[in-house]
Amino acid sequence: MKQTDFDAVKKGWAVKQRIFNKEPIGFQGMAINLRKPQFQDVRVRRALSMLLNREAMNEKYMFGQYFLLNSYYPDLWEGNQNPTAPLYKFNGKAFAINFITSQEDLRHLTLFQEDLKKVGVVATIEQMSQSTLRKRLDDADFDLYWVNWGAGRLRDPEASWHSATALQKGTNNLAGVQDKVVDSLIDLQKTEFDLAKRNEILKALDNRLAEIVPYVLMWQCDHHRILYWNRYGMPEKVLDHFNREDAIPVYWWLDPAKSAALDKAMKSGESLPIPEYDVK
Repeated sequence: MKQTDFDAVKKGWAVKQRIFNKEPIGFQGMAINLRKPQFQDVRVRRALSMLLNREAMNEKYMFGQYFLLNSYYPDLWEGNQNPTAPLYKFNGKAFAINFITSQEDLRHLTLFQEDLKKVGVVATIEQMSQSTLRKRLDDADFDLYWVNWGAGRLRDPEASWHSATALQKGTNNLAGVQDKVVDSLIDLQKTEFDLAKRNEILKALDNRLAEIVPYVLMWQCDHHRILYWNRYGMPEKVLDHFNREDAIPVYWWLDPAKSAALDKAMKSGESLPIPEYDVK
């Protein structure tokens, strides 16, 4: 990003890097409340998914720094393709949806709202406190909600997708997925200890989720962006193989030689060698 190409970075005093490692990648999107009658038709959910102009949001608001999601488990493969079914016509009837949020930045939702209006969908945005939002989610009292999920190394899908969790208060199964195929795949994975076979089951689960569209998938990042003074020692992979920025206090140290070189360069105005931008 040009916004961080300031003088200290150009001279190597500060280091700007993108770190690619093996930390599991989650997904983010707008959970669609499948418990509500208006979202029972998968064509409605596909239409909402295709009407989200992710490309424009990524370029306009996020400087093209994210990849567009096609998967609920994106680090398993290159990515599933989004559904390509025709747009749902709503049969000429009025169709209204509501977004709940505690965010102050409404640019993305407003852009989505404008695009929905073009095809006759009345979308409203309801801002509220975090405590009110939490209660609404716990009670499954919403239409769509934007959430960014993390991922664990074990990739256990039960809490997020199994029918048994759909009606629980405060469930991680925000969309309320209740699907026999999904349940059978989750149950099958429980008894499989071979990692490669478990991942193949997850891929089948991912395909099924793409078919039933419980979320309007958005985007995700496959790397960490960091900016720091060039005075620290660190592992070869910067954040090691499975970590993120919160591991810095554990893995990094103040390097006396690098620190002295930085102080000398800043005093004299000289440049230092610039480390690689992409660390893989």
